[in-house]
Amino acid sequence: MVVRNHCPGVGSGRCQCAGSLVGPTLAVVWIGGIACATVFTSGCEKAADTALPATVVAAGGATTQPVANPLPPVVFTPPLIDFGYIMPNADSIGTFEIRNVGNKPLKILRTTSSCQCTTVTRLDGTILAPGQSATLTARIDGRSFPGQRNETVTFVFEGYTQTIQVGMRGEVTLPIRARPAFFNLIKLDRDGADRTGHVVIESLDGRPFNILAADQRPPRFVDFDPIIDEPKSSYVLEWDLTEYADEDLPRWWLVETDHPDCPILNSWVRHQATIENPRGRPWSVKDRLVLLGLLDDTLPVEITVTISNMAAGRIQAVRSLAKEFDAKLVNFTRTGNNGLCTVQISPRPDARGLLFGRIEFIAAPYRQQIDIVGKIRG
Repeated sequence: MVVRNHCPGVGSGRCQCAGSLVGPTLAVVWIGGIACATVFTSGCEKAADTALPATVVAAGGATTQPVANPLPPVVFTPPLIDFGYIMPNADSIGTFEIRNVGNKPLKILRTTSSCQCTTVTRLDGTILAPGQSATLTARIDGRSFPGQRNETVTFVFEGYTQTIQVGMRGEVTLPIRARPAFFNLIKLDRDGADRTGHVVIESLDGRPFNILAADQRPPRFVDFDPIIDEPKSSYVLEWDLTEYADEDLPRWWLVETDHPDCPILNSWVRHQATIENPRGRPWSVKDRLVLLGLLDDTLPVEITVTISNMAAGRIQAVRSLAKEFDAKLVNFTRTGNNGLCTVQISPRPDARGLLFGRIEFIAAPYRQQIDIVGKIRG
């Protein structure tokens, strides 16, 4: 396995081998609309060279005898890749070895990924002789907001009706992370619950730090008094979004800290009002949010943003919708199907403290907004 772009110093407390799971991993196999299953061991255990017989689960939960057409005679090493902690916007790359453990040649008909964010080596048409192996490289595109990543790659083999899946997972996080990583207001509203809760804020390196603000106001600690207690590496905070009407909900719940590697932590507020509707727009800005980190005074900074699915046309302008900073398009270039925009963000002379606002990308007749977050030092 090849893994890159992990968050620095995150080795403690997590297994560094390919699997780092507790217990077995289940891959679901579909036969004619009926769910079957085969069990793989985790990466922390010795991978088995044989799979369990597939048992069909019929309607009503009754089981039948093992299917006549068995699983393809292949072994994947590892059966699952755990990328561990992944820095925002960092791509994750891993490799699987596929070995034919049967006594006949085996042809791979098709490999497909579960998401457009995942690209894999094209092995379609590859024939593996008995005992022969092939290598598949999978790449998960980075994203800007924290949370779990779970993706799969599905293999179809000639002469077999059952497919086999291998998995990849990881957690996108900054050097300080929130648990849970986002606030699911959709579920709370569905359950009739208040829009309140608790969140754990912790440093991955175990370094003590101070929380300076949460949701742009003094943090509401649980069992901690910042006046008399020493800084810690983990805190529990109360959060409360009941004061916001749906249309006024913030897209991000921000935590400000004095940790040198993570001055601002963003947690997504998941609600219908914070999920963008492209409304027919053929292109999209890849990042929902760009973190500028700490800024020196009000000097301008440049960011580079990827525009997906822009084979034609170009971004014509970028403008700021915030009162704290200006924005302008510096450059636009195209790479294949995508575009790259260089944008200059200039804090206004009277800006102080947290910068939090939106910029808008314009390619007539379409527009898209993303959030910009930074903090002026001092």
